[in-house]
Amino acid sequence: MSNTPVIELVDSEILACSADGRLLRDPGFALLNSSGIDTGEAAFNQAWLHPQRSFNQFWQRLSLTPLTNGNRYARHYADLAYAQLAQLHRQLGEPGEILFAIPGSFSRDQLAILLGLANALPVKTLGLVDAAVAAASTLDGIALNRSDAELLYLDIQLHQAVLTRLSGGGQVVRQAVEVLPDAGLHHFYSGWAQYIANLFIREYRYDPLHTAAGEQQLFSKLPSVLSALARSPEATLELATPQGDFRLNLQRSALLDSSLSRINRLREQIARLAINGPLVASHRLGKLPGLDALLNAQLLDERQAIDACRQAADVIHSEGDSGVDFITRLPRHSTGENTAPPQPVAALAPPPTHLLHGHRAWPLDSELGIEIGDNGIAISRDAAAPLLIRTASGRTWLEHSRYQIAVEGDRDNLRSGDSLRAEGYELRLIEAAEN
Repeated sequence: MSNTPVIELVDSEILACSADGRLLRDPGFALLNSSGIDTGEAAFNQAWLHPQRSFNQFWQRLSLTPLTNGNRYARHYADLAYAQLAQLHRQLGEPGEILFAIPGSFSRDQLAILLGLANALPVKTLGLVDAAVAAASTLDGIALNRSDAELLYLDIQLHQAVLTRLSGGGQVVRQAVEVLPDAGLHHFYSGWAQYIANLFIREYRYDPLHTAAGEQQLFSKLPSVLSALARSPEATLELATPQGDFRLNLQRSALLDSSLSRINRLREQIARLAINGPLVASHRLGKLPGLDALLNAQLLDERQAIDACRQAADVIHSEGDSGVDFITRLPRHSTGENTAPPQPVAALAPPPTHLLHGHRAWPLDSELGIEIGDNGIAISRDAAAPLLIRTASGRTWLEHSRYQIAVEGDRDNLRSGDSLRAEGYELRLIEAAEN
């Protein structure tokens, strides 16, 4: 594997890999101040305190169009992008050469601007590679060896999601790119911040979005809370307020339910492509906990695209000898790891309509409470029961359980055919057919 430095320019989390393999992370934020431009995490942690001087669309809208509220340090979005690129270049040890992995949403004009920014650092651009093509080129155990094989790759940017349809064979080839404008990380975070704010209002009569300081604190803490919810169905969020520290217990299923309309639109757009192959997603989808299961997507490692670029660096460089082209096809390479293949994209089983135990079925129209004792199992509408299954907005999930329970399926999105086992009893979720 080459030790070529690589920058993966996806603004929800830009990744930069140094020659020694060290990985840096930076969100696509910039903040203008009297002495220059702050970028990345430092800018993110002040963005809601100074909204008039904060920018987070400069990679998506990379251009030379003048800013309406710029200053002498930034005339247009390209100046903000250059500031972040220069900061990353310094953190990488100011290498003389860099390879860029770029989302397929970049236009030719934007690629040309990026090359100009790199030349101004100065640094030699060894290649521009589609990040989805790179990530797929080293997937092991996946049926891309046939010329008719297909793969769908999903990446989440700050203000949009990007779906890339890829074909297989001896090479991984980009076939089409579709931009989904209402499915960016910022859309989900903003919706969830409002949902959380409503919970604080209900519980404490405190609105964290009412002041700039409260808003900044909430958005600064949101990534770590979501990271905890990726590992557990519940997590605690605590905010410091003028009235003291306020704490909430947040549930992953409730956050997902609050964004169900946006999630359903995303699912419909994926289903509309109707490819005969798996759906894989960059690690950035994991910043939206539980969404990978709802989309039936396999999350890739955060180094997937970068390591693939380093592995194919010689090929990428030779292809660009006559100039720097945007590479949208790469030979397939094996990493040598025994990874399991992603499962093909298939229609999810329908939502359940009933809970079945033995020969009796209970309708799932709101909530079912389950209690297991010496006299057997009792099922009722008691929301305080030790085991609770809730249904709302077309989704069924396990709300809580005080029993040791085994779930066959996604406990946050139960489907027909899934089962629950608790205290020796088996309960099955089914769909009742209509005549």
